[in-house]
Amino acid sequence: MSAFDDRPPRAGVVLTGVFSLGVVLTTGVGAIVALVGGVALVAATHTQRRLLAGVGAVCQLLGLLTAGVVGAGPVPILTGMVLLIGAWDSHLYTSDLARTLGRATPTRRLLAVHLSITVLVATLLGAAGYVVYSSIDGGYPIGVVLSLFCGAVVLLWLSRG
Repeated sequence: MSAFDDRPPRAGVVLTGVFSLGVVLTTGVGAIVALVGGVALVAATHTQRRLLAGVGAVCQLLGLLTAGVVGAGPVPILTGMVLLIGAWDSHLYTSDLARTLGRATPTRRLLAVHLSITVLVATLLGAAGYVVYSSIDGGYPIGVVLSLFCGAVVLLWLSRG
């Protein structure tokens, strides 16, 4: 009988990398910080270290915030947020699959279905954020910030299930 192999599936690590690379490509000026975060997130997925994943996700978020402060439009920022949610969820789900099913179990279909649903929901929330952004006049930027903050709180609440 062979020992249980709890390493993460390669497909999950690759998907985390693809989503993280997408975040880097949407950040523009903040690409260096986002790239460091992406490397940390992929390394965390490969080694199953949640603290490193948190640091990577925060770095990618800082890259997106830097791009927003410098003047990137709402579409790249919201696209980057959708991709960041995909990268984070890919990390979490890949780590969970590794711990529960192991590497020997075929998991590509599970990952594809789970992450498709995650990206769909995140895209719908991003579209709702864009609608809120475009509906508020330029004279009320605090309304946009508050709306996006409320959306983030709802997203976190929904992700805890």
